[in-house]
Amino acid sequence: WDYSPHRQRYHGESAAGCASEQFVVCIQNHDQVGNRMLGDRLSHILHSTCSDPSLVFESQKLAAAALLLTPYVPMLFMGEEYGETAPFQYFVSLGDEGLIESVRQGRTEEFADFQGEAAPPDPQAMETFERSKLNWSLRQQPQHQQLWELYRELLRLRREDPVLAQLNRQHLEARVDATQQVLKLRRFQGENSVFACLNFSETTASITLNLQPGTWHLIVDSSSDRWAGPGNSSLPACLPLERTEPVSPQQLTLPPRSAVIYSTTLGQR
Repeated sequence: WDYSPHRQRYHGESAAGCASEQFVVCIQNHDQVGNRMLGDRLSHILHSTCSDPSLVFESQKLAAAALLLTPYVPMLFMGEEYGETAPFQYFVSLGDEGLIESVRQGRTEEFADFQGEAAPPDPQAMETFERSKLNWSLRQQPQHQQLWELYRELLRLRREDPVLAQLNRQHLEARVDATQQVLKLRRFQGENSVFACLNFSETTASITLNLQPGTWHLIVDSSSDRWAGPGNSSLPACLPLERTEPVSPQQLTLPPRSAVIYSTTLGQR
C-alpha cells in the first residue's frame, strides 16, 4: 500500500496479516531471465560484475544462503542449484508467419535502446531453443557439484533444524552493516536460535557479534574447503558463551562474498 509514481496512486495492500507461507522468494525466475535480451543467468551477470573471477563461485554460494535462510517459500530457477551456464533465451514455436514476425519485431523494438549490443536471438529459431537446454552433466564437474551439494545441505537444514523448519517471519531479526555490506540474521524458535552473517562485499569483513548466552555451533561456512572455498582458519567451530552479564562480544572475520551460519540446536552435524 505504497504510493506508486507510475500509477499515480496508492497500490496494493498491507502484508502485515499474511503468513510466511504466502511469500515466494527467488534469486531469479524464468521471467527475469527469459526477458533479458540474451537470457543471461546470475552466473553470466556475476562474470561481468565481479572484479575477481574467483568471486563468481563464492557469490553463487552466498546467493544460495541468502535465499534458503529466509522464512519464506524458496523458488529455484531450473539449473540454479548447480550453476547452469546455458542461457535461458526467449523462444517460441509458432505456426502463423504473421505472428512469428510480430514476435520478432516486438523483441527487436524492446531492446532497440541497447546500443552496441547484438540483436536479440531469433525467438523462432531452433538454435535459440537448443542454446537454452539444461546441461545436466555439469553436476559432475567439481565446482558445479559443490554448489549442488551446498543447496542440498541448506535444504536439509530447512527440513531438520527446528528453527529453520518454522516459516515464521515474526521470529526473525535482521541487521545491516551498510559500510561493510554485511547482513546479520537471527531466527529463533523457543530456546533455539540460528544466527547467520552474509558478507556481500568484495573485501574481508570484521564483524562484532553480540549473541545470546549458549553454545553456538558452526553448521555452514560457504568459504570452507568442504564447499571448495578459500578457507577461513580464523572462524571458530564453536562459540561457547557463558550465561554471565554482560556477554563478551565475539569477533568474526568473513572472506569476501561468504556466508556463515551458527546454531544453538543440539545434534547438528
